[in-house]
Amino acid sequence: MLLNRETSTDLTLLKETFHDDFILTMSNVFSWVRWIGIVGSSRITWKLYALTLFCLLLAIEGQASKKVMRALTGVAVDISGHSTS
Repeated sequence: MLLNRETSTDLTLLKETFHDDFILTMSNVFSWVRWIGIVGSSRITWKLYALTLFCLLLAIEGQASKKVMRALTGVAVDISGHSTS
């Protein structure tokens, strides 16, 4: 089968506009998942939010460790005022 030059240029579809629905969909997905905690960009607000959550986690872990240490050493006092040792 022999194609001439006019037919080959018609087959390339150069006159069609390029529509990329995937990029639009992915940008919409990343903009919506930010509300449930998945960070999609490197904005300073998300870094501050992550730092705040990390500090809260450290505070909770520190208090839990302190209570365990107090219970193991016998310093802890229960609700009725009695020592645990």
